[in-house]
Amino acid sequence: MAFLRRGDTVKIKGLERKPQFNGIIGEVLDVDEEERSARIVISRSGRRSEMAVRLRNLKLIEERPPPSFASNGIRYDSIYEG
Repeated sequence: MAFLRRGDTVKIKGLERKPQFNGIIGEVLDVDEEERSARIVISRSGRRSEMAVRLRNLKLIEERPPPSFASNGIRYDSIYEG
């Protein structure tokens, strides 16, 4: 399993007890490495809900982009102005 972090997009897979959730896309809220699970938020029928899912039942779809100067409101070119 790839390292997951807050904001990553994941797909639920391989659930046996609640197969209706397989294939649903969610966003990682936090990861508990000790418990090998992640808390994710999903949207179904226009309703958002949180759920805990074991890491082995999550497939990383898209990593959250790393923070950048632009996302923090800092203009890159202003750093190097004299």
